[in-house]
Amino acid sequence: MNVGPAFAFSVVIYSTLGIVGLLLFLLPGLTRPDVYFAVTVQQGFRETPEGRDIQGRYRLEIVIHTLVACALVLAGLCVKIPAAFLAGILWQMLGFFSAFLGARKKVTPHAVQPSMVREAELGPARARPPGGWLLQSAPFVVLTATGIWLHLHWGRIPEKFPVHWGLNGRPNGWASRSITGVYNPLALGVAVCAGLLLLTYGIAAFSRRIRVGGAAGERELRFRRVMLCIMLGAEFFIAFLLSWVSLFALRTGQAMPNTAVVMLGNLALVAAITLVLIRTGQGGTRLARSSPSEDARFVETSPIGDCTLDSHWKAGVFYVNSDDPALMVEARLGIGYTLNLGRPLAWVILVLLVGVPLALAFLMPHLK
Repeated sequence: MNVGPAFAFSVVIYSTLGIVGLLLFLLPGLTRPDVYFAVTVQQGFRETPEGRDIQGRYRLEIVIHTLVACALVLAGLCVKIPAAFLAGILWQMLGFFSAFLGARKKVTPHAVQPSMVREAELGPARARPPGGWLLQSAPFVVLTATGIWLHLHWGRIPEKFPVHWGLNGRPNGWASRSITGVYNPLALGVAVCAGLLLLTYGIAAFSRRIRVGGAAGERELRFRRVMLCIMLGAEFFIAFLLSWVSLFALRTGQAMPNTAVVMLGNLALVAAITLVLIRTGQGGTRLARSSPSEDARFVETSPIGDCTLDSHWKAGVFYVNSDDPALMVEARLGIGYTLNLGRPLAWVILVLLVGVPLALAFLMPHLK
């Protein structure tokens, strides 16, 4: 057995479970101070004995579910059952949602009505994505250039070439030298990058800021810039990764490509992004406070929570409000933004970001 690929895969899986487990463990402290398990509460509730007890029980469940997930992965590695890896990941995710919903149910009796006070920016709207449209188009240029390179070297592509390898390093999935077989990864990359681009523009142009002025507004602006840069980085990551995958068609051998370094590098990138998000906090609430006097005024006049009603949040995860003109709002689960599913355009974005890639991934290999 080729231990190298199996060992690298197991390291990546365990590290991923650990990073995800850590992020889920810290999740309650990363939201805005008056949003607790997706429920609007008074600032300081999480520091009360009851608030601490709820968080402690949630974190204990996260630790238990993460350990069980790691045990399932270990069992899969020992008995060589690939499904056990998937079972471990699913266990961690389902365990998290169970712990989250349980904690949310305990917090709900302490919910308060959010303030309907809104702040508006009187200057011109700043809807320009980071780097402008020139930099935003670069991932598509990478994908297009890769497609042209494959076209120019079409004769070097074997009639059948491997596209998937088992843990023993042997190929177990094949594609043919056809439009769908060769260009499927690039088409997938275009679809995903287009969806990410729409999300980036949605955050920049169609999301509502909670605070505009003062130190709190500056921290939120920095948070938005961080999120937009992460989105742009994700576009480049997808473009380069799927371009690299598409070039497998030019390989003459059947041996598994040396992906260990790439996998570990990707994991390091995810870990770095996770640390940045933990350092930032939702809405920039964990960033350093540079002006104590402005922070004092923020506490006195701050709207409660994220200025959305709890009733519009389904299971604390999905925001649905057809009366809200915002296409995207701050997420209550995790850090970042989420779509307002009450807006028709949100469903168009979901189709582009999720539906099209799924169709390309599962249907195109079977097309003649």
